[in-house]
Amino acid sequence: MSTIRQVELGYAPCTVCDQDVRLRLSDGTRTRRVPVGVHGPRGDRCPGSRKPGKTFLEYTGLPTWDRMSDLDKGCALMFLWKCHWERSYAYARDNYPCTYRGDQILAGLTRLEACRHAMAVTGGYRAIDRMLGNDEFKRLYDLALTADRAVS
Repeated sequence: MSTIRQVELGYAPCTVCDQDVRLRLSDGTRTRRVPVGVHGPRGDRCPGSRKPGKTFLEYTGLPTWDRMSDLDKGCALMFLWKCHWERSYAYARDNYPCTYRGDQILAGLTRLEACRHAMAVTGGYRAIDRMLGNDEFKRLYDLALTADRAVS
């Protein structure tokens, strides 16, 4: 069972008052941080209204890429590779979810939370591939693949 903060899809915590507020998806994209809706009493609106809400990593408190072990980085990369290969996040999430093996907190995440975390810490396949380079990407991927085969 996970102990991270749960926020319903389509909502984000306000950066000022920490209240879960519906996101304003005006252009239909989810690739950039979108502002939270207007909230607070009419005479005293929250200053965080119409500003971007907290990111997934900010409100969950889960480890960032720099604080993850090499094994967990590789697990995230295995999931990202499957998303890239299948050209579908939803298909990869349902059939090849991210399964962390190192950190106890990450290992306790649900399938959906682990997949969201993998995407959040890496920024997606192209971004992490450019950041790491082919050799480091392959080293981390192979480390996770070896651990995955040992469990299976």
